[in-house]
This record gives sequence, C-alpha cells and structure tokens, in this order.
Amino acid sequence: KAAAGFTFDLTPRWILSGDYAWSQSDIRIQYARKGRVNPKASAWDSELDSIDFLEDYTTAATDIFSKYWNYPVTHTQQTLHDMSLRATGPAASWYAGDIQLATGIEHRRYNSEGYAEHASVDNPWIKPTERQSTASSAYGEFNIPLISPQLNLPFAKSLDIQLAGRYERFAVESDTPQYELDPATKYKSKFLGYKHSNASKYDALTPMVGFKFAPNDQLMFRASYSEGFVTPSVGQISEATSSQVSNANLKDPVTGKTVTSYESISGGNPDITPESSKSINAGIVLTPEFIPDLRLSVDYYQIKKSNNISSISAQYILDNLGAYGSRVKRNANGDVASIDTTPFNALDLKTSGIDTSLSYKFDSAVGDLNFNLGYTYVKEYIQQSNLQDPAKDFVGIVGGSDDAPLKRRANASVHLQANDTWGFGWATQYYSSYNMTNAAAILNQTGTAAKTLKIDDQIYHDIYATAKLPMQYFGGKLDSAQLGFGVSNLFNDYTVDMSSRQGYLSKYSDVRGRQYYLNLKFSF
Repeated sequence: KAAAGFTFDLTPRWILSGDYAWSQSDIRIQYARKGRVNPKASAWDSELDSIDFLEDYTTAATDIFSKYWNYPVTHTQQTLHDMSLRATGPAASWYAGDIQLATGIEHRRYNSEGYAEHASVDNPWIKPTERQSTASSAYGEFNIPLISPQLNLPFAKSLDIQLAGRYERFAVESDTPQYELDPATKYKSKFLGYKHSNASKYDALTPMVGFKFAPNDQLMFRASYSEGFVTPSVGQISEATSSQVSNANLKDPVTGKTVTSYESISGGNPDITPESSKSINAGIVLTPEFIPDLRLSVDYYQIKKSNNISSISAQYILDNLGAYGSRVKRNANGDVASIDTTPFNALDLKTSGIDTSLSYKFDSAVGDLNFNLGYTYVKEYIQQSNLQDPAKDFVGIVGGSDDAPLKRRANASVHLQANDTWGFGWATQYYSSYNMTNAAAILNQTGTAAKTLKIDDQIYHDIYATAKLPMQYFGGKLDSAQLGFGVSNLFNDYTVDMSSRQGYLSKYSDVRGRQYYLNLKFSF
C-alpha cells in the first residue's frame, strides 16, 4: 500500500488539504482435499482400510493420496483507490465571531477479482469474478457562533450552531464467469463468457443540525440531530452463489432428521437497498471549579434505522420456517435440498442508551495521577427482522441478532507518572453477562440441547510500565526514546464458560490468554 497527502495555506486563515491512498492485496491459498477426481467414496474407503500403518511408507510409498486428492485454489485480488480534498476556514464574520466552514469531496474506487475453484489449479481457463464499486461524496459543515465570550452576557458564555449536509452516490457492478457443467461430475468443464450485471446506483442527501451552549465555564449543554445513509457492500449486492455443503450438522424440525449435506445459496443479493438512519444525541459536560482538572460528560443517544441489511444462519432459517420457509427447497423425499442465506432488508431497528465519561488528573505524593472511567448503558436494541415476527429487544443476546450490544460495558484506567523517567499504568475492561440463543451452537459446544445459555460477567486487567531512556546512549540524535513493558489479560482469564467437548470461548476474550509485550519507541 502507499499513501500521499498535502496541506496548503490558501490564505492565512484558509487551509486546503488532500489525501490519496492506494492498496492492493493478492491472496492465493492452495490446499489438499479429497476432490472431484475421487470416482467413488467406497473406493477411497476400501483403499484406506487396506493401508498398513505399521509399514514404513517412506521406503514403500503408496499412491492413494495422489489418486484421490487434488489441490484446489482460492485466489483473491483487491485494489482500493481512496481520494479526498478538504478545505477549512472562515466563510464570513459577524457580531459573534467567525462563521467557520469545513467542506470537501471524497471518492473511493474498489476493484475485486476472486474465485474459489473446486477444480484442479492446472485448469488455466478458470476465470475470476470481477466486481467494482465507486463511492463519491461531497459535504459542507458550518459552525455559526450566536453568543461569544466577548459579548459578556450574564448566564450565557457561548452558543454555537452546527449545520451540515452530505451528498453520497454509490454504484456497484460485476462480471461473473459462466461455465458449462459436465453432465456426469456436475463440475465446470467449459468457460462460456462473462455475465455483466448492470450497475446498482444509490444516492442520498443527509442533513445534520446541532448546538453547544455554555452558560459558564463549568457547564455545557449539547445536542444534535442527524440522518445517515449506509450503502450495501460489494459482497452484499453481488450475485448469489451456490456451493455444496457436506459436513453440516443442522436439525430439520419438519422431518426430525439431521441435515449433513445441502446446497447453500449464499453471497450477495442484488435486490437489497441501502440502510437509512435518524439519530438524536443530547448531553451535558461538567468541569467544576472546586475540583480542578475534573471532567464529567453524560450523553444520551437514540438511533432509528430502517431498511437494515441483515443475514441469518441456515439453522435459524430451519428453526423459523414460518417466516423463512421460502428460503428452503426440498427434494421429492421431503428432505432439505438447498437453503438460501443471502442478505435481505429487514424492517427497522431502534436503539438508545447513555454514554458516560469521567477523567480526573491530580498531583499526589507519588507523582502525577491521571484517572479515566467510561461507562455505557444500552437501554434497548429493538429489531424486527421480518413481517411475521414481532419486534424484539436483543440487548445482551448473541445468536438472535448480529452485533447486538451488551446491556453494560465499562472501562477504567489509572496512569501514574512517578517522575520524568518512569510511568506506570493499569487498565480494566468490564462486560456484562449475555445470553446465547443459537440452539445448534449450544448443542454442538456443550453436548446438551438447550435454547439459551447465560454467559457470566467478565473482567479483564492489563498493566504496563514505561521508561524514558537517557539520550546519551543515542549520541543526541533523537528527540526521545522510550521503553515499554506490559502484560495483557493479567489474570489469564480467557473465559471458557463450561466444560464440554469443544468448550465455549467468550466473544470478548482472547484465546491466547495472558500476553507479554516489550516495545521500544523512538522520536526524531
């Protein structure tokens, strides 16, 4: 990847800046597996049973693997161009001060080529799926002072109004290779050409209005209203693809059978449309004079989204056939033949909560102490994902809704700067309990059938120390040098919540457990 940028003073008060970033990744993974050249599973099993594993096959080799295994490849190439141009400065001046303007344009182009081919890699005619998306936007934001400290008004130190608007335009298109299938093996045998999908285009103009009011130096009120526009990703809006799943473990409530193999319809859905949102934020900031260097902020937020892009698992579809029965196809015997898990637009989402932040800095007998505390309380995360089911609050639930938040989260840290050389710190993260609702995952991980499983509260601790190094060791050529040492997850709490065949690892923990790190930082 590469990036470049500039900053230019158009006038003493106007600044123009621009950035360009380019990145490209090329990933090729080749791996062995029992592939399509295997004529019959029974033949594979028969020859496998005949192997004498006590024999030294380094001198008496067997060709069973070369006969039945092939080497497919997964290849993905992605290129991203990201450009922006911004300008800031006073648009006008009036009685309360300068009216500031921030404006800019942005453009992003994303190209992707990739395939996961089941055939052998020595088939040179296999073609990648090509996708391209572009996103262009322009924005402007005014900060308008209505009251300034220079006016010396009683009970009103400052009042600022923010007005902003953003226009976005998004387009995506793709070229998908088409093949002729071999009647016997059902695998691709001949490249027929590309199928081009017309570009899907969306655009929107979203506003924002807000204010900040400070009656004095110790108190400030703030509030804002804004609208948002979230476009589908390239993968979400691409053509759907099908693949054969052969190692599934799904429960079919209709037949009572375990579904081990089926055709999975996944990938994208060209019919989905962008998400939109409306947000309200209101808060207060306290900096009391009787406690110097203390800052407390409390903010309330409410977000309403519509047209949410959602996805659901194959088991969730089977468990809710009343709502998603059309996504399941069955064969003549009534068994599951295919399941469609492509994304779709759900109805809406509403969430609200409170964010609190506290910081305090003071001198102590052992040095300068800096304390920080953050706390988030989520009141609701109500989502209705289909017309048949009522809206449901997913706060503290994993499995029923992707990215559902916890009821409570908190973090705290203390940093002690003992002197000009040494610094010490401690940090902790708290996650409230949550419930798993994916019955298939619970059964798979615990061996016991259950609809829900509660995961207890979790707390993790980190410690660190820093030391500035004497500059004479570096010949005086550096501005500063600092050595750092720390321990993450001090008490090795990786939180396996139950004893089972596989164990359940909390989504907020780290399977590596306690980690030590040492770093050296130079500034010059």
